[in-house]
Amino acid sequence: MTTYYEIAPPRNNTLVHCVLVVVTVLSIGGVVLTATGGHRWTLRIGDKRLAIRIGHVQAPMASSAEEVTGELPVEVVMSSAYEYRAAPSLSKTTFETVICGYNDSPVCSEASAIYTLLVTNGFDPAEALAHMRKETEFGTTGIGRPGERPNASKGLYGADCNDDADWCTGGRPQSAFESYANATKAWMKMMDAVYISRGLTSPDTALPVYCPVSDGCDPYGYVETMHGWVDEWRALDVPAVPASAWVSSSTLQASGDFGTNVLAALNANNGAIQNFTIAPGDTWSFGHSIAPISGMGYLPPINGLPGAGWCNLGALYVEVADQLGLESGVPSHGAEYGPRFPGILLDENGNGADLTITNALGVPVTFRAIIEGDAYRIEAGT
Repeated sequence: MTTYYEIAPPRNNTLVHCVLVVVTVLSIGGVVLTATGGHRWTLRIGDKRLAIRIGHVQAPMASSAEEVTGELPVEVVMSSAYEYRAAPSLSKTTFETVICGYNDSPVCSEASAIYTLLVTNGFDPAEALAHMRKETEFGTTGIGRPGERPNASKGLYGADCNDDADWCTGGRPQSAFESYANATKAWMKMMDAVYISRGLTSPDTALPVYCPVSDGCDPYGYVETMHGWVDEWRALDVPAVPASAWVSSSTLQASGDFGTNVLAALNANNGAIQNFTIAPGDTWSFGHSIAPISGMGYLPPINGLPGAGWCNLGALYVEVADQLGLESGVPSHGAEYGPRFPGILLDENGNGADLTITNALGVPVTFRAIIEGDAYRIEAGT
């Protein structure tokens, strides 16, 4: 049975250095550390093997589907890209639902283990899922079926077990896979060796080589079909939002110099932050929307802080973002960006302690400012 370890993701450069120091010390004691691409490493300690990826929690690679026990802490990342090696863009629930809901797929019983294998080894399950469907309709056609023929079965991705005897029935090559999880391991190995290592990192670049026109294939149709499925499956993970959902912030009373600063930000760049829409998957920046800062002219200082009031204004955007379930954040105000704007914490180009809002809802979200004399509030909706 494989022993499991979890490597906590580093959160800053100091922690990255700490991780590297620990690894260096361990390597002196006979530990073998191997870079496997990007931020991924393999660490061997005796007969233990750990897959480490900086920035994500990883568990060791299991040697069989049965050894994948327990749950990995997986963060699903909303994405519009189509890369084989990427953060998971599908949840395990959606992955299992797609497989298990397809024509009594024999892969259903291994779906959870396969998802974990893919995520642990840095593959986006969405792209693997598309290959499974295209090649064998989730193990329901051709050599994807169990027991299709003695030397070709459970070939989930359209190939038999040629290269890895440990993963084949009887321990010999050119035979059936022992499990669909083993077929997944062989597919990941092949994708890394034949395609990803050559820079063919997505279906758009890999499939014209895998399925060339010269062989009578239609690689571009293949790509379009895969992308369509991936988009459809990703949409299953998008939170449902009422089509007419509109919410409002509290009201900010701002007059005098305080109001001047608030209004200067609202009027910057022809009212860029008064009415805007964040597309699905996009991130909006308060600072970049109002930059350049000098374009607003004189900003009255309040308690020695030029531009004071923007934090209060930004809080209104956060209020409505929270109500809609959007992701928002602003760094701690712990630094100064130059003598001209020591309190704003933004440089001339709007960088610094900036407010950002990310739309992970799957539908466009529109923000609008309501200005009534010295009273200001923000509304937002889909």
